[in-house]
Amino acid sequence: MKKAFHSLKWVLLDLINELRSFKQIHALLLTSAFVANDLVVTKAASFLGKRVTDVHYSSNFLKQFDWNMSSFPCNFMISGYASGHVPWVAILIYRWTVRNGFGPDVYTVPAVLKSCAEFFGIGEVRQFHSVAVKTGLWCDIYVQNTLVHVYSICGDNVGAGNLMTCL
Repeated sequence: MKKAFHSLKWVLLDLINELRSFKQIHALLLTSAFVANDLVVTKAASFLGKRVTDVHYSSNFLKQFDWNMSSFPCNFMISGYASGHVPWVAILIYRWTVRNGFGPDVYTVPAVLKSCAEFFGIGEVRQFHSVAVKTGLWCDIYVQNTLVHVYSICGDNVGAGNLMTCL
């Protein structure tokens, strides 16, 4: 019976297509303690990042995690918003998570930078470039590559060229 109930949850998570349905499944997951399962968090963060524009609900979903344990839920949700219909929300989620004790890592900064590229926010790109330098994440090749790519997408070829000479 327990295995069948577990399988039903996966099927339901795959069928979600609106926030109201997700809230019902989320309540079911909370009562059965499956909300801490990594696979459940992956599916939930994917849904919230790609289909939900309600930042308050998404941030409340993230509140239930221990920020010192894993950056995965935050990074996954930021990536989802960055590639979704409202990429600027990725920046809001990032700022909310930092205010609540989340430390960005080498996967966070590229996701936020990609959201800036979606709306050609060169000012925001420069801000997150400075965040990468201040946090020491600048040294990571993935962050460097994303910075060069995003500067060029936003039309700042001089900035991209300057980064290339530094590499």
